[in-house]
Amino acid sequence: MRIIVDAMGGDHAPEAVVDGAVRAARAYGVDITLVGRQADVERELAKHNTQGLNLDIVQASEVVAMEEHTMAVKEKKDSSLVVGMRLLRQGQGDAFASAGNSGAVMAAALFNLGRIKGIDRPALGSIYPAAPNKCILLDIGANTDCKPEFLLQFAIMGTAYAERIFGVANPRVGLVSNGEEADKGSMLVRDTYKIMQEASQGDKPLLRFVGNVEGKDLARGLADVVVTDGFTGNVMIKLTEGLVAFIFGMLKDELTGGWLNKLFADAPARPDPHAAGPAAAPAHHPASGQARELARDRRGAAAGGGWRGNHRPRAQ
Repeated sequence: MRIIVDAMGGDHAPEAVVDGAVRAARAYGVDITLVGRQADVERELAKHNTQGLNLDIVQASEVVAMEEHTMAVKEKKDSSLVVGMRLLRQGQGDAFASAGNSGAVMAAALFNLGRIKGIDRPALGSIYPAAPNKCILLDIGANTDCKPEFLLQFAIMGTAYAERIFGVANPRVGLVSNGEEADKGSMLVRDTYKIMQEASQGDKPLLRFVGNVEGKDLARGLADVVVTDGFTGNVMIKLTEGLVAFIFGMLKDELTGGWLNKLFADAPARPDPHAAGPAAAPAHHPASGQARELARDRRGAAAGGGWRGNHRPRAQ
């Protein structure tokens, strides 16, 4: 398999992109074509051991920046994004990856690859980061205004993705709503519910529709494919990302900000007494010595129960 990579796409390109490409080539044994400004890409590759890896470079003189409008792909025909899509269309790769401007990636794909037959609107999908199972959420931003048939198409594409990438047989499809009942939700949700239910019936159903899912249900693993319009999906994924980052940050603060850690942090560092002979041996520091005794006492209490001797935490 050969993957075409936009080496200039993303906030930290090309350094982070080239680093990831080298790791992927080594970990998964895939061939990679890096598209971008050749001198920049070669400079980053020189920082890595690429022996035995199949990494090619294709020159592209322009870059579509993160803040540029989507239509920049029409003007910058020699951008790494457009050149990469062109290579994919010509059959010189099996997949294309970019960490760059998502709107521009979507536009470049439409202009160079076209739509799949039967699909009116392509969608952006993301693996939901807080689900206990592998769950794909789509759309997350490509189509803010949708029709029921668009959401049905998203469900069909999501089903195919879950089957082939996740390896899930007969994936469960849920529709985002503000209630589990069929009559809940906006007019778009209610109309979509009807056609998804129809599509899940018969001898050859297009999908396995399990009904409406609420926001809390994604984290409970009630569906493998979750479908919504691009506006709602974008809000959901960004809210979840923010919450996950907040929780990890809070846990880090709690685990590293305890009173004992602060006590150790306030104590001066003790030099190695063997580093420069006897002259380097430090004098005893009451605060650090007390902290070490207290730490030992805490370990003894955890192992055998109770504080040893007279060493107890003192009220300040």
